[in-house]
Amino acid sequence: MPLETARHFPFRYNVILANAPRESGVYALFKDREPLYVEEADSIYVGLLHYFEQGNGALPAERPTAFAFETCTPERRKGRLVQSVFRLQPAHTERSELKAHEG
Repeated sequence: MPLETARHFPFRYNVILANAPRESGVYALFKDREPLYVEEADSIYVGLLHYFEQGNGALPAERPTAFAFETCTPERRKGRLVQSVFRLQPAHTERSELKAHEG
């Protein structure tokens, strides 16, 4: 299912453990229903856990309340990331090549 229409899960440690796939793909973090951040990862599970445990400089004052994800092959990830950023228009991104899409 495309990231833009994917199910939203509460951004909590136990929910990530139970629901985030270990596969390659893209994921988005939300504050309520507003997209905050979109990223790609070799493992969606690892990417979400890293963000949850370490935080991320892209969202200095905002704590996500939900996440969504889309699995895809490593070869398709970059394209799906760009499409998802364009469609979701997240408030933040750390990737300089996508900053033109920031709101």
